[in-house]
Amino acid sequence: MSGTTRIREACIADVPVLATLGRKISKTWFAEVYTDSELLEFLDRDFSEDVLSNHIQSPESHTYLIHEWGDDPVGFARINWGRPIPLTDETGAELQKIYYLPGHTGKGLGRALMTAVTEAVAARAVSSLWLDVLNSNPRARSFYLELGFEVIGDKPFATGRGEIGMQVMRKRLG
Repeated sequence: MSGTTRIREACIADVPVLATLGRKISKTWFAEVYTDSELLEFLDRDFSEDVLSNHIQSPESHTYLIHEWGDDPVGFARINWGRPIPLTDETGAELQKIYYLPGHTGKGLGRALMTAVTEAVAARAVSSLWLDVLNSNPRARSFYLELGFEVIGDKPFATGRGEIGMQVMRKRLG
């Protein structure tokens, strides 16, 4: 990996950056998962500036970490705090998103961002970090397994394109 990278917590001034980055990344990676109308609904639900502003102004509920390569944002993570872990009676921190622009995967950036996510979770003395991963994304599942996550079960997930399914994964901390 060449170039200087930096991971930092997003602030309110980053809302337009997150909106643009989230939309661009999602259109690339999820065009085959969602129908066109579902993708537009997803983008509006998750990446409108109003939604992102509300999230960033609610640090007790959400944290966004931005990964920059030089001066350019190339990826981000979203952590949701105090979320029930599916298929269990526990709560933990949910890693809802870890997204990178095409051309920035497979360079070690995701590992660095996952280290920052784990540190943020540990700093709040949260004992479990969990996530859902699409069954249609074996590369991501392998990545999380390599980082110490375990599969705790499957849950249904379908779009207008059909049944995909998800695996729920958890990493215990401390």
